[in-house]
Amino acid sequence: MFKHMLKLTIIVVLSIFFTPFILAEGSETSEQVFSLEKIVVTATRSETKILDAPVYISIVTSEEIEKTGAKTLADILSNQTSLIIRDYGAIGALKNLSIRGASSGGVLVLIDGVRLNSSRQGGFDLSLIPIENIERIEIVRGGTSALYGADAVGGVVNIITKKSADGKLKIKFENGSYIPRDSIEVSEGGSIAQSPKDYSALIDTQIVNIEYSNKINDTSFVTTGSFIKANNNFIWKDSQYTGEYRKRINAYSKLGNIYTGVSSPLYEGIFNVSGILSYGKKGVPGKIDPSDFSLSTDASQTDIFILSLIHISEPTRPLYISY
Repeated sequence: MFKHMLKLTIIVVLSIFFTPFILAEGSETSEQVFSLEKIVVTATRSETKILDAPVYISIVTSEEIEKTGAKTLADILSNQTSLIIRDYGAIGALKNLSIRGASSGGVLVLIDGVRLNSSRQGGFDLSLIPIENIERIEIVRGGTSALYGADAVGGVVNIITKKSADGKLKIKFENGSYIPRDSIEVSEGGSIAQSPKDYSALIDTQIVNIEYSNKINDTSFVTTGSFIKANNNFIWKDSQYTGEYRKRINAYSKLGNIYTGVSSPLYEGIFNVSGILSYGKKGVPGKIDPSDFSLSTDASQTDIFILSLIHISEPTRPLYISY
């Protein structure tokens, strides 16, 4: 009797001890995790698995953008393979894109499938598009002129805007600065003026980003805005011309933009209406070379960019209409 009770006790204890491991093992085997393949639309103008795309294409997600800490669209694209940013100044200045050596006019830039390239100059100024409203970026390398025309001989960059709301208000503020130094101000007319240390360089640049989204029933509302103010009076050691520290002037930027999008289910697809308004005023200082008298202390330019979109997404093929 004692041996029987001892055996039963051992069985009960072992059962109690091993039951959690058996259940845990069973729960792991019964739960299956499915990893969905990435879907792209730029390579074929219809939804296609990225592995089935006939060209070399890569995707930059909003999570990747946030991790990089990029402040502008040009910053994001400059980190991508075979993409070169042609930078014509500090923050807020003109920035064009080149893919595999093609000119900026040979790279097609799209937003939700709609062309942004200038009809006169061919290229597009990347500084006009804020990064706060970007859901992902699809980059196609190589000629796709058969699909998009002659301005896509180098490749295509399609910027997909945010459509879904997370119900959050996000505010971000950044300050950029330069080290104050005694320097030489290079001005128009060949004059060279001494510039003492300016401690306002410590608050040279301010960037404010605001994002708000909300969802009412099945309709999502997404609004983003950003403002950039920069004097861009940066100082550098000029070893080529003067051998001294020099100060760039009249390179200021004041940029503001607003994006608003509304998305709602429509039959089996999604109906989207969105709009972007960008306004910027920039100083045009001219070339840095002191022997070139095209320098200017008062020249400026004003950029206004307005884009409104109606985007109807169907299960098999997206349709893009702009006006």
